Amino acid sequence: MNILLLADHFPPSFAPRMGYLTRNLKLLGHKVYVVAITHHRDFNSFDFLQGYADRVCEVKSTNTSHLNTLISILRGTCTALRPMWTTTDTLYYKMCKDILAHHDIDCLLCSTSSFYPLLVAERLKDEGIPTILDFRDIYEQDETFYPRKGMAGILRHFQKKIRNRIIAKANAVVSVSSWHCQYLSQWNSNCTLIMNGFDEQRFSAQLPWVGEKIRIVYTGTIATPKGDISAHSPILLFEAISELPKAKRNRLEVIIYTDSNSISALKPLIEKYTLQDVVQCNNWVKSDMVPSILRDSSALLILSNHGNKGVMLTKSFEYMAMNRPIICLPNPDSQLEKALLDTGTGFVLRDKNSIMHTLELLVDEKLAIRPNAETIMNFSRMSQAKQFEKLMTNIISK
Repeated sequence: MNILLLADHFPPSFAPRMGYLTRNLKLLGHKVYVVAITHHRDFNSFDFLQGYADRVCEVKSTNTSHLNTLISILRGTCTALRPMWTTTDTLYYKMCKDILAHHDIDCLLCSTSSFYPLLVAERLKDEGIPTILDFRDIYEQDETFYPRKGMAGILRHFQKKIRNRIIAKANAVVSVSSWHCQYLSQWNSNCTLIMNGFDEQRFSAQLPWVGEKIRIVYTGTIATPKGDISAHSPILLFEAISELPKAKRNRLEVIIYTDSNSISALKPLIEKYTLQDVVQCNNWVKSDMVPSILRDSSALLILSNHGNKGVMLTKSFEYMAMNRPIICLPNPDSQLEKALLDTGTGFVLRDKNSIMHTLELLVDEKLAIRPNAETIMNFSRMSQAKQFEKLMTNIISK
């Protein structure tokens, strides 16, 4: 198959789902042509996923202030005579048309975690290209992150209306959790679940790590841009650690790799619970360093609270592959909890006493897991690519 991948971001910019998919579709014998924003993000780059696409057309990112966004919409709408069309959409469309002029494209896959470039996908679908929409995130999943008031809230309202219209037109829709699929199926009944996963070339079962202390590792964002930690709160964990017997507490360390905004939000909590000797906050590390960081751990931490709907974090699957106990708290999505139980890789803890008991078992080296290797491999990136391949084949043959 010749596949046109239209995406908001593509490596080295953030978007590992599409980067891994491109690599594996190539391994399966397909050609992939990409149009996306690819600018480098220092905090979390994916340089190692470059070089697999047959062609990458880079869309230059623009200033996203509300005023500039409004100006871009007015200019684009007047030029293309399509509501909410932006000057960035025009760049996307021109690059797609150039690829279509030189290659026989069998299928269009549009992947996004926001709104753009859905309007471009709709226009190409109207021109007769079989189209799959892949939603890594949607606005409705997290009420603490996506604005609902002011200019941004108004913009989101209209974007959701247009998004739903575009969803109804697509040949198929894909998303990352059962909650997402159930929600999106209101507008398109052909909605398929293809979860995120782990790269089996980089993440695999490791021998137990031996260090001076029992080390719990967390990688990822905790706070929103405004400093809200409610969706990924470590408070229950901090409370439990602070009440551990001194001898056990002294053997424990928690190392958090996150962004500067999250570090600022965590520092007052660390001081409040007097955990400066236990909890260490480090800056982001490059993505290619993550496997070694996870390997040098005794256990891995997932923070998932109310407010997130259907959020199946990529790190959850990467953790599952590492043969380390996963400590998940306090209130994960039910599908995430099921995945942890089915793979035999983790423990879901919802109160301070169960967390304390689990930490004591961990310190005493009695916290055992029973990983199911076959079930874990169902979440590999190659398994994900084969699901996309099957879906594409189905919509092309109809």
